[in-house]
Amino acid sequence: VADIESADDMTLDMVLPDRFLCGSPETWLDTIDTWRTTIQPDEILVRLRYYYGPSLQNALNAMDLVGREIIPAVKDW
Repeated sequence: VADIESADDMTLDMVLPDRFLCGSPETWLDTIDTWRTTIQPDEILVRLRYYYGPSLQNALNAMDLVGREIIPAVKDW
């Protein structure tokens, strides 16, 4: 994503390596900060569960963590 200078430069091959949020809240925040400074997104879509998993309880736990750790940290960026 660091090589993207405008919307015209965006191709799926360029975005794929840097498009997932995985790991600890600190890793998420580092990744989101990179996106913020590099591509300046207006919004980010987060999907925490697919039809095949993780379990509903694990997805709800992840949603709680995002609500407690991620959203407060990025809401005023």
